[in-house]
Amino acid sequence: MLKLTQTLFAIATAVAILIGGPALAQKTLTAAQMEGFLKAYKETQTLSQNPGPQARSALEAVVKKNGFKDFVEFGAAAEVIAAVLAAMDPGTKQYNDPSAILRGEIARIQADTGIGAIEKKQMTDAINEGLKALPPLPPKENIELVTRYYDRLVAVMQ
Repeated sequence: MLKLTQTLFAIATAVAILIGGPALAQKTLTAAQMEGFLKAYKETQTLSQNPGPQARSALEAVVKKNGFKDFVEFGAAAEVIAAVLAAMDPGTKQYNDPSAILRGEIARIQADTGIGAIEKKQMTDAINEGLKALPPLPPKENIELVTRYYDRLVAVMQ
């Protein structure tokens, strides 16, 4: 799962660099876009191994053939998928709100009598900083769509 999320993050990062800012993680995906993503993924990964103008043209052709306007739109879909997958439990295939997980971790630290007060403060301060940096939750439609396609996404991205 980590490899899958890292790969999607790499695609999203490449798109962010291409368009000069973050891709649209809050965009709501459609089932057609998910199907197109699944069909295009392996080929885009192969083409991405050899960067250059020809690879760029080939990437554009692959994503257009699979229903995306361009590679930027494909990358935005990858970012949406990565954002949801990163918070999913592979065992239960359930989405876990990252902020709830971090707040639970703070509660666990606070309750742990084996951790000193100074260390507790440092740990909770670090987690609170992480909470502030969390992006907004993805739209529920994206969570539902990625959950529905979870097994196929994992299979294609391995």
